[in-house]
Amino acid sequence: MPHFLVFFHLNSKARSLNMDVTRQSFSQHLPRLLNDLAKSSFVAVDLEFSGIVPRQSAPSPGSNLWGEKQTLQTRYEEVKEAADTYQVLQIGLTFAMEDGETGTYVLRPYNLHINPVLDERLGVERRWSYQSRAVEFLIKNGFRMEAPFVEGLPYLSRLEEQLAMTKLAESENSTAKIADIKPENMDPESHTFVAKVRGLIDSWIDEIGDKEEYLNIPEPGGLENGNMAGPLGSWRFALNSYQKRLVHQLVRAEYPSLVSISRKTFVQIIPYNKQREEYIRVDKWRTLRERIVQQMGFRWIVEGMVGGDLSAMDPRVFLPCIPDSATVDAEALSNYSDDLRSKLKSRQPVLVGHNLFTDLINFYKCFIGNLPDRIEDFKEAIHSLFPLVIDTKYMATHNCSSVTPSSSLAEINDNLAMRKTPKIFIDPEHDKYVVEKPLHEAGYDSLLTAKVLIKLTVELQGEAPIANVPRPCIAQPVVLDDWPRAPLRTASRMRSRVENKAKKLIDIGEPDCSDSQSFSSSTSIFDRRSSSELVAISTPKQSPVDWSKESEVSRIRSLLSTPTQSEPLAGRTHGTDKSQPPFMDPSSPFWKLQERAMIQHKRKRARLIPQFLDDFWGIYGNKLRVFGTLEEICDLN
Repeated sequence: MPHFLVFFHLNSKARSLNMDVTRQSFSQHLPRLLNDLAKSSFVAVDLEFSGIVPRQSAPSPGSNLWGEKQTLQTRYEEVKEAADTYQVLQIGLTFAMEDGETGTYVLRPYNLHINPVLDERLGVERRWSYQSRAVEFLIKNGFRMEAPFVEGLPYLSRLEEQLAMTKLAESENSTAKIADIKPENMDPESHTFVAKVRGLIDSWIDEIGDKEEYLNIPEPGGLENGNMAGPLGSWRFALNSYQKRLVHQLVRAEYPSLVSISRKTFVQIIPYNKQREEYIRVDKWRTLRERIVQQMGFRWIVEGMVGGDLSAMDPRVFLPCIPDSATVDAEALSNYSDDLRSKLKSRQPVLVGHNLFTDLINFYKCFIGNLPDRIEDFKEAIHSLFPLVIDTKYMATHNCSSVTPSSSLAEINDNLAMRKTPKIFIDPEHDKYVVEKPLHEAGYDSLLTAKVLIKLTVELQGEAPIANVPRPCIAQPVVLDDWPRAPLRTASRMRSRVENKAKKLIDIGEPDCSDSQSFSSSTSIFDRRSSSELVAISTPKQSPVDWSKESEVSRIRSLLSTPTQSEPLAGRTHGTDKSQPPFMDPSSPFWKLQERAMIQHKRKRARLIPQFLDDFWGIYGNKLRVFGTLEEICDLN
């Protein structure tokens, strides 16, 4: 094999290690995943399951009179039943980093298998099934069925975590709750066994001088005449569970100064010690918390996505994210950890998916807890976790006919492939999918979803469609006049007077950002620069503005606020020279509107998607496409 091919394969494999997250590499990936999450503009997600909703051979009870369509509630119940039965096996995450200066996006896809096996010591049971049709589909698309168990990340849902703690709390009082075996229900052999154990305990208590601090039942040498017939079986050298129960019952009822402890084949009896018992109780809780942390796995990412609690995470996890981590002190590490947690807590990322209705139901069941019975309660629960979700399937089929259009992710991506703006780059360390195109691998599908969102958003803003490309159901740009809230501007082409004024201050000779081949992931989609920074770009004939002078600031603000006959002359007094425009108060709503208009115009010139607070997302955000139902959408608002 030529050397350059060897070099390529080695690098390809090394790079794929950065995006294929396994149980063995999770500790190295976790800090980077959380760091990417905190910096991302949005997160695209895709899930693969061990089973799906079965095909209906006959009209379901929720179908309409003609058996054509279900209600949304009925469809939800079907998907809920499947989510309760089947298991999430693989998750794809793609973090999108926006660079507002160059008008580019950098995508970092990750592919993660999920291990459904629980640590049995947690005392929580987890059951799931496989569907033959789903397994056949997964194998046909290259899925390795052993991967979730060999490489998959552990996880513990919020409900399972609570159940584990409840189990331990109940076990502390379980001995007192166990019903005693009544003497009248005991056979003669059981009475004989209890009498013999009572005698051994009394003899041990009455011993004088040096004696063992504990008593084992049976003793290492066995019990005399221990080999009995009947329900007790042979108890000379080992006790069965029934015999252990009798010993515990005897000690609990007749010896309050003693404590009985179950061992594998015997019961150990020791004197009661309050301090020791408290230490044992605390140690049990400490051990449980350690096991919960070890089992959390992918749940850490989920909590980061929903602004949840990350306080139990060791700050040392974030060492790989800190430059010169070998010399960093504990305080600096703690500050970095606290800062990242605070960012994730305060700024929940926008969640993007394709056919997100099914994914969200399964996501909730797998990582949060039991699904509510009513679709209304589910919508409320999802909205509290993710204030804004975007379904690219809904975007691509918005205002399409009621006949179910072709809306597969791959087809929509192909239809948009020729659109060259905005510029989209894949992080060089995550370039596995540059060469490989494994459809239905969750990581790859999440990457396609991110690309579709960016390009489709530009098209829906009113950009001219690519010529000679078949478009089975790419929705047409929407004029927001139809939107019930009647916003101040349209998503497609309307320009308010405020926007027109703002454009006068923007350099019309600004180079086209779309041709830039450089990229940076340092800029968030939420451009928080001040209004003065946004307008500090001169027109070709305008002299440079000295922003240190209040007179210059006033002049520029006045250009934005020249009154018309219908506008009040804010800030004027009698006798003022009316040829001078008023000073615009930065706290006024009109000023904020102008600032917002300038930001929107700058983003559109750079061919960036609208800010997620923009009216555009009032049309396309928080709506999930659910074809085959009477409602056809699930509105989360």
